[in-house]
Amino acid sequence: PRSPSAQAVKATPNIPPATDAFDNTVTLADLGITNTIVLHGADASRTIRFSLPQTQVVKTATMHLRYHFSPALLPSISHLKISLNGTLLATIPVTTPPATDTAPIEANTTRKENGSLQEMTLTLPPETLARTNDLAFEFVGHSTTKCEDPSNSALWTHVDNTSTIEFA
Repeated sequence: PRSPSAQAVKATPNIPPATDAFDNTVTLADLGITNTIVLHGADASRTIRFSLPQTQVVKTATMHLRYHFSPALLPSISHLKISLNGTLLATIPVTTPPATDTAPIEANTTRKENGSLQEMTLTLPPETLARTNDLAFEFVGHSTTKCEDPSNSALWTHVDNTSTIEFA
């Protein structure tokens, strides 16, 4: 005769580990952005629409953003906002690294450090993701504190289409 515990063990099938896990990395280029996103002017925006498969539930999502700010932007009043489905994820300020020399900065001097490639990692809250998503970039740029031309060619930021989003 078999013991009841032996029968219970036999009645329980071997459950394999979950194989439904996934790990996808897509670039903005994979989402259809063929070139660098150029946001030009005092107030410019661009929205990227993308879909997620219905067979996948995202538990974690991370964006590795690669961007450039115009060297002419004023750090105190210029920034880039990133939103997902209407939820603000981050406001990235224009920053000026510490000066390497002690010479005073003149009013018309260009800050070259802002023109370099910058990177930032953002966590995308999985609860904000849906089957169809809108990833929005909004640029607010100023090169002077006085009256300025909103179409000034010095007012820009770029978001590289090599930026990636990782879903798991």
